[in-house]
Amino acid sequence: MDEKYVSVRTLLSHTSIESLLSTDKVITLHTTDTIAAACEVLVNHGITSAPVWDVQDHSYKGLLDINQLCQMLFKLYEDQSELLIPDVQLSVLMKNSYLQYAQLSVLLSEYSYSHGKMVFIYKNQSLWDATEIFLKNENSVHRVLVLNDEQKCCGVISQSDVLKFLHMHIKEFHHIGDIHIDQIASFDRVFTLDWNKGRVIDALRMMHDNNTTSIGLISEGGELESVITMADIRYILKNGQFDLLKELCAEFIRSVRYVQSIEERHGKDVFPYFGIHRECPLNVAMGKLVATRTHRLFVVADRVPVGVLRLTDILRYLVGEPKV
Repeated sequence: MDEKYVSVRTLLSHTSIESLLSTDKVITLHTTDTIAAACEVLVNHGITSAPVWDVQDHSYKGLLDINQLCQMLFKLYEDQSELLIPDVQLSVLMKNSYLQYAQLSVLLSEYSYSHGKMVFIYKNQSLWDATEIFLKNENSVHRVLVLNDEQKCCGVISQSDVLKFLHMHIKEFHHIGDIHIDQIASFDRVFTLDWNKGRVIDALRMMHDNNTTSIGLISEGGELESVITMADIRYILKNGQFDLLKELCAEFIRSVRYVQSIEERHGKDVFPYFGIHRECPLNVAMGKLVATRTHRLFVVADRVPVGVLRLTDILRYLVGEPKV
């Protein structure tokens, strides 16, 4: 193997997971929690997933992910929209259906663990062990629970944590500065929607049908204007405003970004994280992913989205693993 890849693997292999763990308490859900309560926990803590603890078996049952709740929202919409009723009545029916569903316990929910694959790792293992898990399960595992010697969860390690660590040591990898992202990004699966014509439900349907968590929002001329993600949909779940599903993406995103600037960034402008030029150096792209805490960037040429740079694309390149 090329020596430049060995240096990255060596660093990861000699770094324990415990050294990166936060001292913050791990947010944990319980099988007795209702879906409504679980959703409130995820939204209020600004997290996308949490482990589910079975209070009877005293074991972890799975991982509840915000994406699964969005899938539930889509299913409710599809079921009700088949009735061919006016939008106002549809919104009321959806809210009633959600309120009924939301009272189910996490354990009984058919959505709870369908996509939330649960993977454990021990705190004395290395970052390379975690990285191998991410690369072998790139479509289903984006974070792993870290267990201590008593088999209790003491933290969570994500792909973003690994990338952040590597970015901190980027000066040790001399070859990275010579690489442009067009050598790494994927150019075959770019999903976009006209943000002045497409509705939020159209974007949610596109995510559902294509197993992706973000859609590029473009102008009539094809230029990238913004991005809508599964994380944005949580604002509908949080407030129960199901009429927003029929809102144009442009209007919805503007309101969501405003709420973000107030609630999450204390009035500061939201950084435009969604696009990056295809000739951008890899180290700059890594910095942007770390700064914005996102998992993917749309690659643009003259502001037109032509590809997607995923966090796993970067990890695979840095450790010398071929694309799948």
